[in-house]
This record gives sequence, C-alpha cells and structure tokens, in this order.
Amino acid sequence: MRRLRRTASDVLDGKWGIAWPLLIAVAALAAPWMVNQFWVGQILLIATYSLIVSGLVLSFGYAGELQFAQIAMFAVGAYLSGILAVHGITDILLLCLIAGLAAGLVGLGLSAIALRLGGWGLGMSSFFLVLIVPDAVTVLSRWTGGYYGLSAIPYPRLLGLQLGNRGIYLFAIAALICWIAFNRNVVLSRYGGIFRMVRESPILAGTVGVSPRRVKIIAYALGAFPAGVAGTIYAFTYQYVASSTFSLDASIAIVAAAILGGSESLYGAVVGATLLQLGPFGLNSFQQYSVLIYGAFLVFVAIVLRSGLSGIGTTLCRRAARWIRPAPAPASAPVLVTASGLVLDTVADPSPPTAPAATAASTGHAGAEEADLTTPEASAPHVLAERPLFVDGVSKAFGGVRALDDVDLTAPAGAITALVGANGSGKTTLLNVISGVIVPDAGSVRLGDAALPLGSPHRIARLGVARTFQTPSIPRGMTTWQVAASGRVGAARVGLLSSGFRLPAARRAHAEDVESAEAALALVGLTDVAQAQAASLPLGSRRLLEVARGICSGASLFLLDEPASGLAPHELDRLAAVLRALRDRGIAVLVVEHNFRFLSDIAQTVYVLHLGAVLARGEPSAIAQNDEVAASYLGYNRKQAPRT
Repeated sequence: MRRLRRTASDVLDGKWGIAWPLLIAVAALAAPWMVNQFWVGQILLIATYSLIVSGLVLSFGYAGELQFAQIAMFAVGAYLSGILAVHGITDILLLCLIAGLAAGLVGLGLSAIALRLGGWGLGMSSFFLVLIVPDAVTVLSRWTGGYYGLSAIPYPRLLGLQLGNRGIYLFAIAALICWIAFNRNVVLSRYGGIFRMVRESPILAGTVGVSPRRVKIIAYALGAFPAGVAGTIYAFTYQYVASSTFSLDASIAIVAAAILGGSESLYGAVVGATLLQLGPFGLNSFQQYSVLIYGAFLVFVAIVLRSGLSGIGTTLCRRAARWIRPAPAPASAPVLVTASGLVLDTVADPSPPTAPAATAASTGHAGAEEADLTTPEASAPHVLAERPLFVDGVSKAFGGVRALDDVDLTAPAGAITALVGANGSGKTTLLNVISGVIVPDAGSVRLGDAALPLGSPHRIARLGVARTFQTPSIPRGMTTWQVAASGRVGAARVGLLSSGFRLPAARRAHAEDVESAEAALALVGLTDVAQAQAASLPLGSRRLLEVARGICSGASLFLLDEPASGLAPHELDRLAAVLRALRDRGIAVLVVEHNFRFLSDIAQTVYVLHLGAVLARGEPSAIAQNDEVAASYLGYNRKQAPRT
C-alpha cells in the first residue's frame, strides 16, 4: 500500500510527536526520587486535574459541546470511591473502574436529556448539576458525611498490595499516561474526524452517515470517565472528601484550564492543569475574586489565544519543522490519473499553485513502497449497486412560501442529471429533502427499490447517498486526506474501544481509509496537498475535496450543489472528468448548477425548476431552446435581445 507523502507535519504527528510527552512522563514517574515531598504533591494534583481537564477537551474541544459538569463527575468519583473504601472495598483499580463508569453513566443520562433541548441545553443543565452537588451531599449525609465531609478513608490496595503515598502517586501518573494514550488513539483515528465534523456542522455529520446526537452523547460520557477516575485518586490522596472541593469556582477553573492549555490538544490539558495548580488556583486569597477573574480571563483567551498555549507551540514547531525539512516541490507534467477503476483522460497540468494534479505515481517516479495508481488493481472504495433515484410528488412549504410544489424527478444510474433554475426556485431545498436534512410535507423519494427514510440524514447516507454543499463544509483541524477518508465512516464502521486500544480491526480500518483517500485524492488531483490543513485550501480545491469525500463513501447517488462555482478553468475540466468517470461506474449523479455551458457538456438530462415546480425537462440542447426556460431562468425572452 502506498503511503501518503510525508511532510514536515510528520515531525509532530509521527514518532517525534510522542517523544517529548514520553520524556515528561518518565520524569514525572521518577519525581519521588528526585524532588522533595512538596513538589511530589503538586505533581500529583496536576495529574489529577489533568484527568478532569482532558475529559473536557474531548467533549468541548473536539465534539463542540461546552459543559461545566466535569467537577460534578469528579465529585461522583470521589464520594463513591470513598464510601466503598470505608465499607471495605479498597482495590484502587476496581474503584477507578467503578467511579469512571458511574461518572460516565451520569454524563450519559444528563447529555441524553439535555441535548434534546438543543442550543445551550447541555451547558445550562451541566451548570445546574454543579450547583446541586452540595445539596445532594447533604441529602445523602448518611453516606457522605454531609457538611463535615467523608473522612477516615483507608489507604488503597493494588493487586493485594497496600499502597502508600508514593504508590498512590505512581498510580496517578500511570493512570494519566494510559488515559492520554487511549485518548490520543481515539482522536487520531476516524473518531477524531467524526467529533470534528459534529462540532463543525451536524448537517455535514449526518450526510456522511453519523448521528450527531449519538456522537455528542458518546463524547460527553467518555469525557466524564477520567473525571470519575480522578475522584478516586483524590479521595485516596487526602483520605477525606468534602463538598466544598466541588464548587462552582472549581468548575469554571477547569473550563479556563482547558481553554488556556488548548481545547483541541490532549497535551494541552496537562499544560492547563499545571497552570491551574501552580497559578492562582492554589492561593487562598484568590478565591474571593475567582469568578470575576476567571470570567475576564476566559474572554481574553477566547479573543487573543483561541488555540491556547498548545496551539501556539504547535504552530511554532510546525514552522520550524518546515524550515528543517521542506516539502518536495510538486512535479509538473501531463498526468493520466486512474483510481478505484475510474479512468480519466490525460489532463495537461498547468501547474496551479493551489492544487497541482501530478503525482509521483503518475509520472513514473514512485518509490519502492508506492503502488501505481494507474492500474485497475489500485485501492477501490466499495461502490453500492447501481440504483436510480426517483422523486415522486415532493412538496415543501415554509410558512406561506411553497418551496417545492409536487416535484417529480428521475436520476438514472450511470447518467448525469442536471437541476437548474433561478435563485429561490427550490433546487437546494430538493437536495436537502433527498439527503434527509429537510422533511417534506408530501411525497416520497426512492433509491432503487428502497424508500429513503426522509428526515434522517445519517440513515440515508448509509444507504448510499453522498452530497456536497454550496459552501464547502470542511472541518478545521483535519488534513486533506482525513477529510476525504471521513466519507467512509458510514460505509465502514469501527468501534470506539477498538480505536482507543488500536485493536486489529481499527488498524485495518485505518489502512483502508488511507488507501481509499489516496485513490480519491489522485482522482480529483489533490494528492500533493494530502497532508495540508484542508480548511486552508482555496475554494476550488475544497469543492473538489468534497467530491473526493463522496467517492470514498462508495455512494451510488451523488448530489452536488453548485460544484463548479468558483472553480478555475483547469479545475472545471478536472471536475467534468471526475463526474464522467462516476457516471461510467454506474453512479447516479444529480448536479445543481448555474453554469449551463458546463452542464451542457456533461449532462444527459436537465430539469428546470421555477417557483418550486418543474417547468421543463429534456436534453441540454432542447432546454437551451425553450422560451419559457429563457424567460424564467435567464430573465428574458429568447427571441428578444438580452437586457444589457
């Protein structure tokens, strides 16, 4: 299998990317023999808070749901472990598992209910959960000790051996290392892309086969787990638990630490926790004004340090890496690109600065590890059976405006069908109905013999429907190849635990993702920017990348919303060649576009929408001669001279 071209980002994302965290981990494990007891205690608290903050990084930084309940999950873990320890259950591994699962269940229940409210429902619900912690402790004072706290917690045991202070410290550092390793595997797997898609656009996530609500619940529950584990460590560290520890001030401080360290950086959680413990959080005199100071601090960080300290450090390291090891210059030669059995005509590469089309494989300079993408045996995304699209009597009104009025449309398999019309004629609304984003008032949509479950985008995507958007929807923080490979998440699923522990199923899925992305990017001419940040690509490249994402899904129906808008002439040629190749594979292609000349070259049938109804249907040449179409679509009578 050919590997994607290595770039300077490998210095951060490859083996070098974990070298410095491992050095810090070894130093932390050796700390009891190197520093005095005061600093051992400080590092222990940093590790404890790092566990709490890292869970917030997952649910907020990656999945995009701001919540304040990490400190409440921390309380659940601390009190539950303390109570069980007092009653004779002192195995720290067992208690960490119980506390983590209990915190996860609380997070699962809270998010499942709160996310139904939409908007800020989860944030407000989690906020109130923190406020009721003291009341819950008082109500359960028989077990929690109430106002006086839970005391006399015995030292824990690990595999039958009793742990002292040093043993608890080493266990805490080991727990943090294991959790960060698990979390790193998750966010570097396809789940990292899934979380980012949900954060960026729930609609996008749905159209690639992901249920946004389910993903958010999973992210919140998974993020609550380490907070429960941190509660166990805290209870055994102090052998005392009091409700004053789990205050609103502490909750806001956790959020501040996550943002300052970097809400999208797992290692940033450690940075934020370190500043939290060694900074003003450790000063008693600070507590009186903590809410005011943290509020002002959060506003400052949101404006000035949006990516946190870890983001600044990553940017500096990437720049240094590019200076040390610059990426090779792209080749400039005519190229024959064939991938996934899709053969394109030879396209002269004008060497555009944004999306060069030539690849090492196509020019004959592939290395020993590279496979030739010009062979039919190259990686082929699984393509579903050939199935035509049938739209029957679809209507949709928004208030008094009838966006769609009894629309009938057929897009045959192995053909390109165009949908044109003036702005506001209902074209995008129809695509939204077909892809499940909008539920119609009447009518049905079938793909082959299967009726599409309208209103459920992720289920429709899994049935073989892919789409692009008027404004390309590209999540930030993902490379080009990761965006392309994200099209596979609905077609080839893999478990979260399998990804976190890097089990064989997850490794196979990753290899298949890379292989599929290589083929799709070669097809659309984006191989040379495979490792670039996708969100920073020019508009034309992002439009082609959305097509590559659909190719990776193996869909049997493509819905494209103005794909030619903003493309340069060479990109239009590339897009036309790609769409013809999809057509030749037996895929049904439905294109919404204003560039009629472009459509005339590729489409077999054109539908014209006017005020939500089908005005005309026919071959491009016949549509171009239709007087009614000219009047509604072009704005003048075809027999008269056009307005100037």
